[in-house]
Amino acid sequence: MSSAAGAGSAGNQGAAEHADLSDALMLGTLERLLAIDAIELHEALDRATQLVAEALEADKVDVFLLESASMTLVARGTSDTPMGQREKAIGLDRLPIANGGRTVEVFQTGAPYLTGHADLDERELVGLKQALGIRSAMMVPLPLRSEGRGVLVVASAASERFTQGDMQFLEAISGWIGLVAHRAELVERIAQEAHEKGRRRGAEDLISIVAHDLRNYLTPLKGRLFLLQRRAERQQRQVDLQDARIAVQEVNRLEQMIGSLLDATRLDQGLFVLNRQAVDVVKLASETAEALATPRNAIQVRGPDVALALVDPHRVRQALENLLVNALRFSPEKAPVRVEITMLSAPTASSAADQAAGDQSETEESLVIAVQDQGPGIASEALPSLVARFSAGPNSTGVGLGLYLANQIAIAHGGKLSVESRPTEGARFQLTLPLALPQEPAEPADDAPSGQVTTGEQAPGRPGAGPDSEQ
Repeated sequence: MSSAAGAGSAGNQGAAEHADLSDALMLGTLERLLAIDAIELHEALDRATQLVAEALEADKVDVFLLESASMTLVARGTSDTPMGQREKAIGLDRLPIANGGRTVEVFQTGAPYLTGHADLDERELVGLKQALGIRSAMMVPLPLRSEGRGVLVVASAASERFTQGDMQFLEAISGWIGLVAHRAELVERIAQEAHEKGRRRGAEDLISIVAHDLRNYLTPLKGRLFLLQRRAERQQRQVDLQDARIAVQEVNRLEQMIGSLLDATRLDQGLFVLNRQAVDVVKLASETAEALATPRNAIQVRGPDVALALVDPHRVRQALENLLVNALRFSPEKAPVRVEITMLSAPTASSAADQAAGDQSETEESLVIAVQDQGPGIASEALPSLVARFSAGPNSTGVGLGLYLANQIAIAHGGKLSVESRPTEGARFQLTLPLALPQEPAEPADDAPSGQVTTGEQAPGRPGAGPDSEQ
């Protein structure tokens, strides 16, 4: 065998041994990654980055994820190495998107990056080159289901430290790190939801018990206040009379809050039953607006002369009161709240197919009650939880049940409550209800409080708007 042939054979053997070592490294790292327990996300990523740092003999490995609130890439996992510790100490584990740099570039473009001379790269952050002394770096996008895209970063203080083979290894391993992160997120979310569910259930049970007990105490209290008020009237003690009236108003507000709490309990227990009647919703809305309007804010009602709907008048009044009180609270002085009532027709799901076949289309008719204020509007991040139970805004004084009950009343009628809002442009709530057109219109019942619930017997209390409606 010639010397050239011998050299070629030795080279092939070396390449084969290198490939075997790379495969063994890959399999060993994967086994250790999959052995990471489904724990808290930060701890799981710390352990994953440490494994990669050991496998590649790197000075630092990070997993950067986007913090949406500040538009900053944050190292949620960092190897426990001297360079990694120094990175945290000087604050380079947080990289604002606006500052740019190669990590941000990989996050935005999804294109991998490899360099053996980061110190000569003008597009890299000065702090990474000087404060950390990074010379070689590899960066690959990290696919994550819930967080979108992250970035897996490997760094070394030595020049020309990493090869294309190392880059291929990192790209292959990134998907498995994403799997580890996803698994940890699921466990974290399940534990958080279980804790929140238990906390909420305990709070709801306690609130229900307290609400029932408070209602029992309010009845004799209201009786005493009524007697004091009558006595002050007979004796013409105007100061005492005024105090008694204020006390009665505050007790009524408390009674309304208790009614809302009990309504929420009835919804959970399936006892929330509607007493449907043919109701002129325009008249009902006008009466409600007249009762709630104040010298500070007028309430303007626009709509057809008559709009009949098959609804529970007391429940619709309750929902509308909640929406109006909410709008009044957030409206500037002298800015009117507008109520607009319209009737809509939409083809049914089945009639759409019939119409395509040439048959005459049937329609579902609905009535929309829109309440528009001119307040500061609602932040977009607050909209998803706006109608959640006990969801109260930062300036709320109630328990956060007003919009929740309004939404549940709409759902119970087969309708819905929707909201449109932009910051500084106010909020527009739309209560959509089914429409009915009987031959003889019926007027809203005025002989019962607007918070009654039909459950076989009438529930006491008036769970109206009060302080519970929170935008």
